[in-house]
Amino acid sequence: MVLWSFFFISKVILHYRGHLQFDGFLNVLMGLYAILPWAASRSVGLSIRKNSGITTLHGGFGLALGVMLLWHDSYFPPVKSLYHYLSDPVTRPSNDFLFQFVMNYWNPFVFVVLVAIYWICRVSAKKWNLAPAVALVVAATTAHGALTRKTVRTDLALPSSSISGFGSGVVPLESPGKKDAPFDVLILQVCSLSAEDLAHTGMSGHSFFDGFDLRFSNFNTATSYSTPAALRLLQALCGQARHEGLFQGVPASCMLLEGLRSAGYRTSTVFNHEGKLSIKMANELVTYAKADLPMPISGLSQKEVSYDKSPVYGNFDVLEQWWKQRLSSSGPRAALYYNTVSLHVGNHLAHDSRPWWKQEKSATYRELLEKTLSDFDRFFRLLEESNRDVLVIMVSEHGAALAGSEIQGPDLRDIPLPKLTLVPMGVKLIGNGWKKSAPVRIEDLVSYSVIPRVINLATKHHSLGDSFSGGEFSGVSESRFFAENADAATLIRDQELFYQGKDRVWKSLPAQHIPESLKTVLQSRSP
Repeated sequence: MVLWSFFFISKVILHYRGHLQFDGFLNVLMGLYAILPWAASRSVGLSIRKNSGITTLHGGFGLALGVMLLWHDSYFPPVKSLYHYLSDPVTRPSNDFLFQFVMNYWNPFVFVVLVAIYWICRVSAKKWNLAPAVALVVAATTAHGALTRKTVRTDLALPSSSISGFGSGVVPLESPGKKDAPFDVLILQVCSLSAEDLAHTGMSGHSFFDGFDLRFSNFNTATSYSTPAALRLLQALCGQARHEGLFQGVPASCMLLEGLRSAGYRTSTVFNHEGKLSIKMANELVTYAKADLPMPISGLSQKEVSYDKSPVYGNFDVLEQWWKQRLSSSGPRAALYYNTVSLHVGNHLAHDSRPWWKQEKSATYRELLEKTLSDFDRFFRLLEESNRDVLVIMVSEHGAALAGSEIQGPDLRDIPLPKLTLVPMGVKLIGNGWKKSAPVRIEDLVSYSVIPRVINLATKHHSLGDSFSGGEFSGVSESRFFAENADAATLIRDQELFYQGKDRVWKSLPAQHIPESLKTVLQSRSP
């Protein structure tokens, strides 16, 4: 009973600290299984010798059941998802990255506590029979879970799987007039940058963000993974699909780049990364969002090494190369979709002699972030020097999960928590053809439908010679928060956060997982 006592006591501690859920029914069954030999000896007088075949079979089967129950009660994704991730050569990270990931979770204090718990259980077993104690612990924790569990309302139904499942309806792009002066549209999508990451690294007040003419503080990416975020952006002309709908047939009228082509723009897709995962992502964007194949990168030196050991190039170098090609073309209007992974967890400088996996993760991230922002700022100055009018839209894919939480540790993004999906979005007007006013700051909850709205308003203001105002975006505010990955979803109703995981049951989560900026927005809507 020593191991069983250790198992249940450790689970109870993790449950009360918020790291584990606690399925009362299954844990009661597990507790009954654990005390089965003791109960048999007490009720029918059956004597079961220690280390006999029966006890070995009971212990081995119990070990398998215990691991399964522990995984079930955790916030981890389904085992099959983890298996596919690690077994697929396209998605599998490098061994160095896996080593750093594991070391991030090494906590000497927790190790000492677990050893102490095991020692107490072992000493206690010599003086008392622990079977009743195991039953008591399971019963008490199950009762606590039953008393504190919140009832999920029946109106927590998910949106349908259609493309108009949630968010605004169709937002078609307006074509500029034949006599309107042209401007270019540049959409920069940044991997692994959330408001939470900026706060964690002390970069929220960085001067780079002050340079945007429009800044949205609560942009919801609706996912915490890269390709779904890119598809959601590039399918932004329609209300957002459920996760599985992103990879199904979507009408051409929903495609952002297709809409730009119809409006007279010559489109390009550019990545600052190469490798198997980049190729897979590019093919999916071409298939499901009618993106262009990424521009080949040539003659540039590698600046970073990705978490899967593939090359990552400098943002300024890649964007400058594309801009030179754009200036050499004769088209009056150009549109760019740019994707950068410079901030992805596990990235490190290519020519850094320090063992990167031993470096403090937040410090490495801040170093890469400062370099990324510097590169973008340098590129903006290059655009200004060209004397062309340019509309720049910069938005993140998702956060980096630098800080993590008790239910989902650092580097994990399986559950699309609001602190992962709420990201900064900025709009910058470059060139002399824009009439600028004071910078506009918008706190409302918005998502991808705001992007075609920005492009349409830019077309209007550039033609009429007037400026943006905050009131123009009231119609694209999201009525609720919803985010979804393949195996998990989150939803906020009545200022309460709910989570649906591998058991497909909605459960409430503590309010601390809702960012303060979003709480303020939600409270302002309360009657």
